[in-house]
Amino acid sequence: MQSWPNRFLSRASREVLLKNVIQAIPLHAMRLFLLPKELTREIERIMNSFWWRGDCRGKRGINWKEWKHLAKPRQWRGLNFRKLREFNLPMDIIRQHSRWRIGNATSVKIWGDKWLPSPDNPKIITPHFPLLQNESVSALFKVDNTGWHEEVIREIFYERDANLILSIPLALGTRRDKLIWNSDSKGTFIVKACYRNISAQLSPAQRLN
Repeated sequence: MQSWPNRFLSRASREVLLKNVIQAIPLHAMRLFLLPKELTREIERIMNSFWWRGDCRGKRGINWKEWKHLAKPRQWRGLNFRKLREFNLPMDIIRQHSRWRIGNATSVKIWGDKWLPSPDNPKIITPHFPLLQNESVSALFKVDNTGWHEEVIREIFYERDANLILSIPLALGTRRDKLIWNSDSKGTFIVKACYRNISAQLSPAQRLN
């Protein structure tokens, strides 16, 4: 940013550079790490200075609004810039909101792992069954691996769990189990969508902080 002839850029040009260049730079690190709050605040402070004054080094000029106001959606009178902390969080909560899609069911535990097709609670709620406590989901298949062992499942699990288990279609064979995004009907994770969901859930007071 310091190398750009930024004093001669229009506000529209600054917006394009901020959204398409500067905000994209930390994305690789944000996919792997949750950045310290102090670091994201400093990056936002620099971007805010660049937006208002076309300069991120000097102290001339006034930043008329803080970055948190510019980061609001346009319908809330913002400019839809990213709040880096909120954008970073979705990348570190993927596993928390993911569940297993059953393939050969050998890498998924019956109890403890998230594998039921339920957006509210993808875990088994039935108390542990002693003989199956540490078994993988494949233990619930028929002996010849042609499908779910419905009789056993109905006998062991609560009705809610049993119905969810039996609703899972099986592609028996060599397909491996796979982690998918539990909040999407297709199981696809999109950072932008997760970011929007988190922002929408925040209270007005939290959006300003």
